[in-house]
Amino acid sequence: MRVLVAEEDLITLTRLTRVLRGFGHEVEAVRDGLSAWKCLGKNPAADVVILNSLLPGRGGLEITADIRSRNSANYTYVILMASDSEKSEAVASLEAGADGHLAIPVTTAELVAQLKAAERILKRETGLRKEIAGLQEQLRSHNIQPMRPAPPPEPVYVETAVPEKPEPRKPESADEREPVDAPLLSEHKPALNPEVGKAPPMAQMQECFDTILRRIHYIAPPAMDNVSEEPMEHTVYSAIVLEDQQLWLDMTMEMTRRVAVALYRALLSEIPHSDAELRDALEEVCNMCQGAWKTDLEDGGLQPLAPGWPTARRTHEIPKISPAQRRNSSSFTLPGPIRVTVVEHVATIVDKSLDEISPGDVLADSLSMPGQKLPLMKRGTALNAKYIARINDRLKPAEKEVLKLRVIEPSPQALFMLRRWPRTSVDASLTLFLRSDGKEKQLQGRIHDVSENGLGATIPEMLDPGQMVILDFSLGADEDFRVEAILRRRHGFRCGFEFLHVPPYVAEKLKQAIKGLMTA
Repeated sequence: MRVLVAEEDLITLTRLTRVLRGFGHEVEAVRDGLSAWKCLGKNPAADVVILNSLLPGRGGLEITADIRSRNSANYTYVILMASDSEKSEAVASLEAGADGHLAIPVTTAELVAQLKAAERILKRETGLRKEIAGLQEQLRSHNIQPMRPAPPPEPVYVETAVPEKPEPRKPESADEREPVDAPLLSEHKPALNPEVGKAPPMAQMQECFDTILRRIHYIAPPAMDNVSEEPMEHTVYSAIVLEDQQLWLDMTMEMTRRVAVALYRALLSEIPHSDAELRDALEEVCNMCQGAWKTDLEDGGLQPLAPGWPTARRTHEIPKISPAQRRNSSSFTLPGPIRVTVVEHVATIVDKSLDEISPGDVLADSLSMPGQKLPLMKRGTALNAKYIARINDRLKPAEKEVLKLRVIEPSPQALFMLRRWPRTSVDASLTLFLRSDGKEKQLQGRIHDVSENGLGATIPEMLDPGQMVILDFSLGADEDFRVEAILRRRHGFRCGFEFLHVPPYVAEKLKQAIKGLMTA
């Protein structure tokens, strides 16, 4: 098949091109939306188009919408790529007309599966087109005109007597009126619209969470003998914003280690091999519960926003609820036990210029660029340093001066989660030292994001999660670092490393270097 790939990141583009050509496809690779649109005008055009949803020049969503709006003899199979953290992009991709969606980083297995689906659909579409052409040829050879629908029957007019105008009825008293059956209350779902500043009832939230746990066949672990109360070791944080009610709701799910493992086994039918895998599963369960509650709120007439993705951490890493916050909180307990707590905050909605925006602010309205049909970022997007830089790159200087964004400021807990584990986009070289079979192996890679606790990088070799490595990298002219780390997660060649045993002076130096990258 002829495949067009449009991806701004050179490493990802090179890897996708190499994989596609390895499977025998004819590949054309570009790095911006304008070049991709020009390639689509060539003859013959590409059979499959793989686009990043956020491309320079023209975004992937806009290109997809234009592909679907034009009349083309041949069908074009469109696959859109977006960051794995941007779950809402999958819905936006399908709404724009895409046939498939890939989460970045893209794994080879997912890419091959999408291409097989594309090949199957295109083959079927080609067969139908040939079959239609053959039938049309038979009609022409036998001089048969295509069937047309029969004309509608002519109306028949019947003379009727004009009815007399009825006498106006006198208003009836309340006693004279016939009783009318009122609709049953059970036929209508009660509205959930609370007053301004008042949260929805927790009973409906608990029902949603119970439904999700039953759906994944979660079974609470039995109580341990001679143990009065097990410590809560894992906490998952997420948030829901009700703009009309001016509410920011912080939600936490606290559980013991045994309950966390039970949730993992219910979701994946196996035991976790690392804390990173366990955290990923807990975040997914929380996301499912939050999504069910969000849908229930929408059915009740509200417009909830779910900024960001749930974050799972050790309980001792997350600050405890203060006495003042506890007065504005509600909680319930699920089997396990799983303790769910919701803390209410007043949602502060303000208009900010581009210079005033800070990471953590949530868009109260969709953000559209001048001259573009589709929004660059949807309502409810939690802004980070990467998104703010993307807005800066898309706007002209005159547009930046007049831009005002209506945003919702995050709660203190949401801001803490963001600042405690921030990740800053960066493009820097990395040298990795790996000890294997008593020998030290040296690998080269590229860093794509970094935080005070770890970094994400692309390493052109398959590594196993849990491996201990030494990372040697630079974040500036005089900012060289050499730290011990462990590989926590891997998607293809993209790896996530967590720093180990970082001396205080190195940690402070790293913090200042990241702060310099964010302000650059």
